[in-house]
Amino acid sequence: MEYQFNAQEQVFRDEVEQFLETELPLDWPEKSMHWPGGYGTMEMSDVDLREIGRQFKRRLAEKGWLTIAWPREYGGREHSYMEQAIFDERTSYYRAPGSGIATGIAGPTILRFGTEKNKRDWIPRIAGGEIEMWLGYSEPNAGSDLSGIQTTAQQNGDEYVINGQKIWSTIAHISDYAWLIARTDPEGHRHRSISLFVVDNNAPGIEMRPLINIAGEHSFNEVFFDDVRVPKDNMICIFTTVRPRPVKSPSGTAITTWKKSPGTWDCRYPGPKGVSKIPSCGGTGCSLEGSIYAITDECLK
Repeated sequence: MEYQFNAQEQVFRDEVEQFLETELPLDWPEKSMHWPGGYGTMEMSDVDLREIGRQFKRRLAEKGWLTIAWPREYGGREHSYMEQAIFDERTSYYRAPGSGIATGIAGPTILRFGTEKNKRDWIPRIAGGEIEMWLGYSEPNAGSDLSGIQTTAQQNGDEYVINGQKIWSTIAHISDYAWLIARTDPEGHRHRSISLFVVDNNAPGIEMRPLINIAGEHSFNEVFFDDVRVPKDNMICIFTTVRPRPVKSPSGTAITTWKKSPGTWDCRYPGPKGVSKIPSCGGTGCSLEGSIYAITDECLK
């Protein structure tokens, strides 16, 4: 087996190495607090280091390396898996600032599930390194089990009104937006009544309180939302649908359906390996004997 890089991969590795040596200060590895995968170890307390990191990410964005695997039309370079691994290894070795919530989580989710307007609104700014996001997931009584969140987002005309609390919110105080989950249907199934929003940190009704970590650094926060109004276009995707209603399949079997959009139905049934999609689906049900349920267990707009 050949364990060496091929010619193209070696050229790319050399290019990344030269870029890092040129764009980062010579003493960066000694001064930087950044660590591989260092979401919680960004240069927060040192303003000068933080600005160096911000400018470096802008240079990455100019080369398309901040979103290195993304499609070219969205600001990426469509590099291979091996080239992505080379890039991650070299940037980690130099403790270089890199992917964050915006580029690592929000951007890919918007590309996969967002509307075209979502993409126009957010993808250019994320790929350009213009905005930072913090992860609005954990709550005082909902950490690893996010189905326990209590923060709500109730629709009011063209806006959603958000109320609740987030905690352990890393770098929220130096970010621009929250990548936030909230419950959009308080009476819905705990796993299918949660939606994703982009929330401006400057929106009225947001209060941040610092949580100082064991090293004496202000990296965490608790964030309170009091009637925070968010444009409905800032909803990226929703894990819920309208209330189910029982209908009859052509064979007369009672089934339950959720309507995805006018005129379309997503018919599925529970099997030994989880929920499976029913191949033949009609307007009011599916022609399959037995207990059938039509559910949407995917992220739907």
